[in-house]
Amino acid sequence: ETFISLSVTLFAKPGESIKLSCKISGFVIQDWYKAWIRQPTGKGLEWLASYDEESNTKYYSSTIEGRFIASIDISSSTFYLQMNNLQTEDSAMYYCARHSHGYCYLHFVIYYYFSLFFMY
Repeated sequence: ETFISLSVTLFAKPGESIKLSCKISGFVIQDWYKAWIRQPTGKGLEWLASYDEESNTKYYSSTIEGRFIASIDISSSTFYLQMNNLQTEDSAMYYCARHSHGYCYLHFVIYYYFSLFFMY
């Protein structure tokens, strides 16, 4: 089951930085991993990062580690993805999602999505 509550279109140039923000609501934040995933046009979903608040642990895909940073502001229930040194291959639909504890990425509940395009 998928729930989309907001869509945003973003434009960037190679080398620029963008910060995505996702306001979380409707569930107990500590009960779920928060995640960022993306889907380049014509390709499958790619997991980028997850955050486990219970253990304060972040997990990253090797494709973005060092360039992208996930963070959370508990007071405002907002989950962020800071994306630095963007490259054209980062063009994709980006999703803010939740998933159950553990490493089963087959079931995401999606709350926000962002379309990232590049300008020259």
